[in-house]
Amino acid sequence: MHPADKNYSNLKCNIEPIPASHKMAKIIRDYIRLTHTSTYNNFRLEVLQTFELAKNGEAESFQDYGTRIST
Repeated sequence: MHPADKNYSNLKCNIEPIPASHKMAKIIRDYIRLTHTSTYNNFRLEVLQTFELAKNGEAESFQDYGTRIST
């Protein structure tokens, strides 16, 4: 097992890759692209892979209030 995977497992946190075609992966790529300012023109950021993290039992403790940013 990869050491990073072991750390997430010890935290009881599930980590899953998000397909590049998924809506959330596109939102993340767009955010990186649109917030990379011209003052940092000596390098370019590229998202290679996105992941979804879920800590066991944590989702149940949040209520959906129907905010505009809910997906």
